Amino acid sequence: MRRYFPGVVRALFISMLAAVVGCGGESGTIISGKLETLSLSGASEAPPVGTALSNRGDAAPTAVAAAAVAELHSAEARLQASRDVMLATLDDAEFVPGEVIVAFREDGLFGPLQAQAEMQVAGSLLQAVEPMAVANAHVYRAADSDRKRTIEMIRELNQREDVRYAQPNYIYRALRTPNDLDAKGQWHYPAINLPAAWDLTIGSSDTVVAVVDTGILFDSRNAGANHPELVGKVLPGFDFIDDLNVGGDGDERDDNPFDVGDNPGGQSSYHGSHVAGTIAAATNNGVGVAGVNWSANILPVRALGVGGGGSSRDILQGALWAAGFSIAGVPDNRNQADVINLSLGGNSFCPPLDQEVYDDVTARGTIVVVAAGNENQNAANVTPASCANVITVGATDFSGRRAPYSNFGTVVDVMAPGGDLGRDDNGDGDGDGVVSLGFNDLTRQFSVQSLQGTSMAAPHVAGVVSLMRALRPDLNTQDAVAILRGTANQVSAVDCGRASSSECGAGLIDAEAALINVDGGLPPPSNGPLAFNPNPVDFGSSASELSVTMTNVSTQPLSWSINSFETSSSNPVALAQGTFYFAAGATTSGSLDVGQSAQFTLGVARDSVSVPGNYAAELIFELGGEEQRLLTRFSTFPEDIEGPSGPTVVGAFIADATGNPQLIASKEETQFFSSYKLYTEPGENVLIAWSDDNGNFEIDEGDHLGVEPSVLIAEDQQIGGVNIEMSQVLNTAALPAPLSPGVLRALEAMAPRP
Repeated sequence: MRRYFPGVVRALFISMLAAVVGCGGESGTIISGKLETLSLSGASEAPPVGTALSNRGDAAPTAVAAAAVAELHSAEARLQASRDVMLATLDDAEFVPGEVIVAFREDGLFGPLQAQAEMQVAGSLLQAVEPMAVANAHVYRAADSDRKRTIEMIRELNQREDVRYAQPNYIYRALRTPNDLDAKGQWHYPAINLPAAWDLTIGSSDTVVAVVDTGILFDSRNAGANHPELVGKVLPGFDFIDDLNVGGDGDERDDNPFDVGDNPGGQSSYHGSHVAGTIAAATNNGVGVAGVNWSANILPVRALGVGGGGSSRDILQGALWAAGFSIAGVPDNRNQADVINLSLGGNSFCPPLDQEVYDDVTARGTIVVVAAGNENQNAANVTPASCANVITVGATDFSGRRAPYSNFGTVVDVMAPGGDLGRDDNGDGDGDGVVSLGFNDLTRQFSVQSLQGTSMAAPHVAGVVSLMRALRPDLNTQDAVAILRGTANQVSAVDCGRASSSECGAGLIDAEAALINVDGGLPPPSNGPLAFNPNPVDFGSSASELSVTMTNVSTQPLSWSINSFETSSSNPVALAQGTFYFAAGATTSGSLDVGQSAQFTLGVARDSVSVPGNYAAELIFELGGEEQRLLTRFSTFPEDIEGPSGPTVVGAFIADATGNPQLIASKEETQFFSSYKLYTEPGENVLIAWSDDNGNFEIDEGDHLGVEPSVLIAEDQQIGGVNIEMSQVLNTAALPAPLSPGVLRALEAMAPRP
C-alpha cells in the first residue's frame, strides 16, 4: 500500500495480480481492473441493526499521541498516522539538532527513488551521513542548525512527494531510577512463578537475547574488566554510538560495547549490565544473582551513553543489527537475536521510522520487548512503548500493585516486577528494588545492586520469552503476546490505580503457566469466570463485526448479561451511545453451564465517531452481582476527499531500451469510468489513471491521479483485478519525479475533447 499524492491519508496502490483469466474467447495480452477511491473512515453505509450498548461513562481524552499508533492492521496506515502526529508534536520533542532521518519512496514509476548525497532544504544544506537498514531511509546532517531550523527542514521534507516521511533523530533515555547498592534478595522471581518454571526448562544455549542499552561490564580484550556473573554468557556485540560526547569512551563506533559508565565522576547506573543480569546472569554457581534464563547468551548492543541517553538513529541501527540486518560500515552480526530488550524510551508517540524498524525486525522472527516508561502517564505517549509489534511491559511492586512510577494504558500488554525502593513490604530492611548486576564506582568492585523501573520489568519478560523460545524455536511475536496475556494474573483496577484493570494490560506474567502453554492448548485468556476468544476484540481499521466465543471456565453454572461499555481515558474523544452493538438476532443475556460456550457477533459503528484515531473500550458483563470486562479496540481514519468525476484516461507504459517510458495502450472516455481493459504488450507495464476533474485538459490541482507501478505480464497472458487507487492532486510541483513531463503530456494528449 503506497501513498503518492499529498492531502490524502493514504492512497493505496494495490497490486492484485490475479490468476490468469480467459475472456470469452478473446486473445491477446490484456490487463483489466477497476479505478477506485477509498473512504478511509470505515464508516457504515447504513446504521447497524441489532442491540446497541450504552456508554457507562467516558474519561477525558489525554494527549494527541494517544490517538496515534495502537494496533493498526495496515502497516502503511500506521506509518501515515505516526507521521501526522509526529509533525503535530515536533515542538515538544527531544532530538539531535541538525539531524534528520529521511525515508524515500521505493515505488517510483520505473524503480526506487534514490537518496541524494546533498539536499537544499529550508535554507540549509543537508548532507547524507549513512543509510539506515530499513528500505531507502538515510540519516542527514546540516551543520550549525538549531532546533527551529531542524523542525523547518522536517516539515518541508514531509511535503515532498519523493519522501515517505522525514523525522528527527530523537533522543531516548534509559528508564531507571536511583539505586541502592546494598540489595539482598530477588523477591521478584517468585512473584512471577519463576522457580516452578525452571522445573520445565532453564533455557537453551542456542537462544540469543540482545540488550540494546548502555553496554555491559564485559570486555573481551580485558578479563579484569568483566563482571564475573557475565563470564561465559556474552557474544560479540557492537557499540553504535558515534558521538564522542555521548559515548564517553574516546572513540566512535567500534566492536567493544563495554559500559564505561553514564555518570562521569559519580556513581553510574551500569543499566545495561543490570538488565542483562536479570535476563541471563550466570546462575546456579553459588554466587551473585540468578538470571531468568540460565543458559541463554547475551548480545550486547551499546546505544546509550553519558547521561543515560542515546539517539534514535543509534538505537534503531542497533536493534536492526541485532536482528541480523546489515548496517553500512559495521560487521554483520553472526548471532541473530531471538529476543531484543529495550529498557529505554522517549516522550513521543511511535515515530514512523521506529515503527518501520519494529515491523521489519518482527518480520525477521525476532521478538522485541520494551519498557512502558516511568512517568506515571499513558504509555501511548512514549516510544517505543506505543509502537506496534513490540511487547510493552509495565511495572509492579512487591505486593503486585502497579508501581507508582509505572506508565499505564491500553498499549501495555503485561506487567512484571519493577520494584519500589520507597517501600519495604518484605521487611528485609531494604527498599523493594529489583536485584541484579552492578559496579561500585567508589570501591571499584563488581557488585549487585537494586534498581527500580519499567527498565527492570521488561527484562523479566524478555527472559521468560527466551525460555519460551527455548521450548518453541519458531515462536513469533503474535503467539508470544497471546500466551503471555492468556496466562497472566489480572491486576485489579484498585491495584492498577486506574479506572480499569486493562490499563495494566492482561496483568502480572506467570512464567510457569506461559511455558506450560507454549506448545498450544492455551485456553482463551480469562480474568474471571468467563473466557473470551478473541481477547481483546480488535476491530483494527476495517472490520465492522467480529464473532466472539465466551466459555464458562468456572466451577459452577452462571448467568450473564451485557448492556453497557466504558471507554478508555486515552481515546481522542468520548464514544457515543451505540458505538458497540450486538448484531441482529444475538442475545444480550443468558446462562452457561460449566465448560459451556456461546457465540455472539459484536459490531462497531465507526460512523458514530467524529475524530479519527485509535479507540479502546471495555464491554461490561454482569455476572450475578459481579462484573467482568472485555477489552475492545478499533481505529478510524479521515474521510477521503471528493472522488474523481471528470474525463478519464488510463494508459499503459513500458520502458524502452533507454529507460524512457513509451505509451503502449490506453482507454479514454468523456466521463469517469470505474473499470478498464487494455490490450497491451508483454513486459513490465506501468499503469497510470488520470481524471481531468476540472476539464481543462491539463494535469493540475484538483484532478485525480493513480499509479500501479509494476504489472508483469507475458505474451497472450490475461490478468484481471489490477485495481488502480486514485487520489487528488494538491500540488503539481510535488509530483513524483518519475512522472516525467513526457508521461504527463502523453496523458494530456489523450484527454477526450467534447
